Amino acid sequence: NGPRFSIDHIHNQLPILGWRAISKLSYDNDTASLGSEWTSLPDESGWRKVVGAEIKREPIGSYTTNSSRLRAGRTQAGGDRIDRSHMLQFDSAHNQGLDAPPSASAVGVYWGWTGRYFDNLLSPSKGYGLAVEVGPGITLTGERLPFVRAYARGLGFIPMGEVHAESGASRKSRVALRAEAGAVVAQDSARIPSTLMFLTGGDTTVRGYGYREIGARTNNGETYAGHYLLSGSVEWQRPVVLNGEMTDFESTVFMDAGAVADKLGDMKTKVGIGAGGRWRSPIGAIQMDFAYGLAVKRLRLHLRLGFTF
Repeated sequence: NGPRFSIDHIHNQLPILGWRAISKLSYDNDTASLGSEWTSLPDESGWRKVVGAEIKREPIGSYTTNSSRLRAGRTQAGGDRIDRSHMLQFDSAHNQGLDAPPSASAVGVYWGWTGRYFDNLLSPSKGYGLAVEVGPGITLTGERLPFVRAYARGLGFIPMGEVHAESGASRKSRVALRAEAGAVVAQDSARIPSTLMFLTGGDTTVRGYGYREIGARTNNGETYAGHYLLSGSVEWQRPVVLNGEMTDFESTVFMDAGAVADKLGDMKTKVGIGAGGRWRSPIGAIQMDFAYGLAVKRLRLHLRLGFTF
């Protein structure tokens, strides 16, 4: 994306409210955004009130989208394991480009839950994580029509055979399984903001393809955000033994697959295969992957720092 400029400002005690405000301005060749989120102190159950606003200009598929988002609700961070949220949210999106999807706006009520059950949150070797977001909404542009948006993802690590070094040290290899699904269910005439719909591809989804490169396709081959998303990945991670010593490095081989479309029957799966390595650094895994996208017949380098879910 070229050079990036950003400014972050944190105000720990807003006048009158006493809430915390985190505001950010960010700009690069592709994306410009300005937003602020205000959160209250947690109550006895750990719930915080939240209000936020953001305006953004970004590429969504083959089109440039000017969007805005307003939201209000509450969140609960349950230590390292469980996060919950309840949000009332307004979204609008104006798409620019030849034959761009129509501009749209909508309001919805969303419930979110994330559970993390890993043995280590910086560099997990076993355990699993689950995240779900679901909620109804109604379009505000054109005819007012109801819709339901649902999204879920999961990641699991399954320990496999033990790898032994001559020094006597050992560590298990593992298989990492990832799955992701999303749907926006509505009448065909409902004008849903593109920021509520789905694209996939990139370092943490379908390697071998560009970031959010996989989407629904128009008749002239342009990409746009679709109503349905399915993706998954299987990866074998194996510790590296060098000169008889167990190292902090691991090798990986993987296969990723994903599809986005406006109708389930139109799903066309894009597959990426590859291999890479990772270093279990003190701040988390540093990963480098070489992936080949079978649909685009192109090799890509993917770099990633740290682990988040």
